[in-house]
Amino acid sequence: ALLDAQWIVKFASSGGSSSNNSNGPTKDPILPRRQDLPPEAFLSWEEIVLSTHEGKRWGAPASDMFEPPGTLHIIALSHMWLDPNHPDPHGTTLRLLARWCHARLTKSLTRHYDCPRWGVFWDFGSLYQHPDARTGIYRTPVEQKLFLQGLGALASLFSHPHTHVYQVTEFPQGYPKEYNLPTNTNANVANYLNRGWPFVENHWSSIYKGREQTFNLCWDDPGNFGYAPSSWQRTAPLTPSKLEEALITKSFTNAKDDRPLVAKLYKSRFQTFYKTLTKMDYSNCGWNDHQVQDLAQVIAEGYTPAVGMIDLRDNILSVEGCRALASALESFRNRQLSTLSLRSCSIDDAGAQLLTPVLVQHVQEVRLNDNDLGVRTCQALAEEAGRKKKNKIALRKIHLSNNTAIGNDGLTHLAPLIAASLEEIWLSNCNIGDTGCQALADAAKGNSSAQKSSLKIISLVENVAITDNGFLSLCQLLDQCPNIEKVWLDGRISVSESTKMKLQQSVGGNSLVIHWMNPNIRP
Repeated sequence: ALLDAQWIVKFASSGGSSSNNSNGPTKDPILPRRQDLPPEAFLSWEEIVLSTHEGKRWGAPASDMFEPPGTLHIIALSHMWLDPNHPDPHGTTLRLLARWCHARLTKSLTRHYDCPRWGVFWDFGSLYQHPDARTGIYRTPVEQKLFLQGLGALASLFSHPHTHVYQVTEFPQGYPKEYNLPTNTNANVANYLNRGWPFVENHWSSIYKGREQTFNLCWDDPGNFGYAPSSWQRTAPLTPSKLEEALITKSFTNAKDDRPLVAKLYKSRFQTFYKTLTKMDYSNCGWNDHQVQDLAQVIAEGYTPAVGMIDLRDNILSVEGCRALASALESFRNRQLSTLSLRSCSIDDAGAQLLTPVLVQHVQEVRLNDNDLGVRTCQALAEEAGRKKKNKIALRKIHLSNNTAIGNDGLTHLAPLIAASLEEIWLSNCNIGDTGCQALADAAKGNSSAQKSSLKIISLVENVAITDNGFLSLCQLLDQCPNIEKVWLDGRISVSESTKMKLQQSVGGNSLVIHWMNPNIRP
């Protein structure tokens, strides 16, 4: 059952108390267990659906970062039980959650939602609890059946792409000294990521969700909805076997039953999700080699048969990360990726050289712009392609912009590949001059009379060392490119009108092909 966020806010400010408070009377309200809550504490599924549709009916903008398109008004709370008999005996989690629910409801109301309603999954209030296990009073058979059904839905609640996850990752002030924990029990006082259930909930939420749907209630500002929380870092996926191994070190109140149950629930959701996943977007996650190696293991063990695009831009990959990724992509055999984005990953030539065999054979478009690549990367790509027959080369589009060490020497290595096989080559701000352009012309001449270039797009913006001579050499390449669509050049360069005319003629006089770009715009 899902709690009503409006009810949570109202209850937390009521100043009441709960008969479930094992720590004695308190002026602060304590959340009752599921079977003791009044009917008005819950939302029905129909109310959740209606509230979600209300936003669409009132025209919530599709680009709204606060509520991405398709968002469900469901919050799954991931937290630590502070007492074996009650997760929140002093009401601190309740008050914290209520503050966030109030902010969420207020923001929803100002974002085109006429009647904002949000459902909250909180295990203690959403699943039937034992009335008093200490004295042998347990759930009824009906309650036990519903409890098990609820457990089976946990993975979907936390991992669904359109739900939100709120995490309470820190202990309240005074814990555990000021808490009257039961004696003769193994009270779980481990921190958030050292507890079994929160550890897995964190992994579930990271399977799909981005930063706009995961919030740390202890670190983030509830008034800052719509902005990337500063605390957010997406967890890399673990294979079921690796997660099960990690669970051995995690703390459970009831480890005998819960540890195998958690592993089973994770494995089921993991296999179901990754089996049909077509795009892996792990961009800007703050990852390094360690996380990339975890992801690579998922790919290598065959859990992602449908994936066609992998986005790892804005992470950091050294040689070890590149080696793991290359090894994983080798498992594709006859499969290909449509796109692999490794933009701004601090990759150097040593790392790129490890990747070149799989890039040439298994990737149609690779984005390596904004790294630390130079001549050796270009040489490795050219040599690998040279060892393959053209029909065995998957690589058709290469983005290398803003790798300033490439220069003329790097382009000289790449030129035959560009002229013979590529459809797109992006070389903005790569320190290319006339010599590099001449290499392109020579490569075009080297094609047989029956072989025309497949090139459709070439970008040479911000290569200001190119002169008229270089552009005239470029014309010789373009003459061999019947399918050329876009040529991006730097508008700051002083070029004679006659050279511009020849460039225009080399693309069949099509005025929509040659683009002299504003120097502040990088294609």
